[in-house]
Amino acid sequence: KGQDILGVNEMGGLEFFCCSVDTPDGDLELTNLCLEAMNQEIDPSSEEKRGGAAPIGKMLFSAGVKQLAIVARVPSDKISRINASEWIKVVLDVIQGEQVGTGTAEYAQGVVLANPTAGRYPIKLKDDAISAAVGYLKKNGCFPDQTDDDDDQCYGDDDFQDFPDS
Repeated sequence: KGQDILGVNEMGGLEFFCCSVDTPDGDLELTNLCLEAMNQEIDPSSEEKRGGAAPIGKMLFSAGVKQLAIVARVPSDKISRINASEWIKVVLDVIQGEQVGTGTAEYAQGVVLANPTAGRYPIKLKDDAISAAVGYLKKNGCFPDQTDDDDDQCYGDDDFQDFPDS
């Protein structure tokens, strides 16, 4: 996923990204390992390119049966725009989660425990959490707010009837 995030950054200039990771199954430690893997330096001698996303601020979400794990990392050159601890706090407030440990401007983590009796399932809370995270980025001018799709035009053969056939 690190290469995917890096590719989106290089194509469209996104400096912040929200991403769901399934394999950790809500385990906070494994979600942190995913973050580390995304941020590792790319090995130029390797056939398969991995990592490389360290320059991009990101928030990872992993929903399991027992909890939703959330990890945020913001590169030091971007903390003047987004603070990881503040970013995760906004998200956790929306979904009634708890920060784990002491967050910093560059790194923060949190969890939301499942409560089936109250109808609180991590898989459902993940969507609300991602929406809150993206909303925070938009509010701070760090995520494109595209509400107008008129820029993308699609042409078909019928649109070129005025041109002679070759």
